Amino acid sequence: MWRRPRLGCPRLPDPWLAADSRGLLRNADATRRRYSLSGSPLVAISAEVTIEGWDVEAILSGQRLLTRHSYAAVPVGELLAAGFDLLPTFSVPHYSVALGSCTDEQAKRLISVLGPTRPNPYHERRRS
Repeated sequence: MWRRPRLGCPRLPDPWLAADSRGLLRNADATRRRYSLSGSPLVAISAEVTIEGWDVEAILSGQRLLTRHSYAAVPVGELLAAGFDLLPTFSVPHYSVALGSCTDEQAKRLISVLGPTRPNPYHERRRS
């Protein structure tokens, strides 16, 4: 019987890296399982981009990021220069950052481009 090869993301051995990248890879793997681009799985994470009508404050205090404790930000030009693709997806200002592959190396590259996380000053606890 033919079985589809497992294309999931690997577990990460480094506990410090896992704190930063396991969530990133978990999100990329979830996207990979649900969406495709040009017939191939789309390995990507969600992002919000400051565009007309959406500044950083509007994004951080908006419904999608309001419950996030922290965030990372980078100029779009730096993200593109590092070789990542940015795809407009869903509704404005949502984009997907395509990783290309669901690997520890790609997660580390993206984390290094994003730089340190910052506290979200608009953070609110999830309501039950």
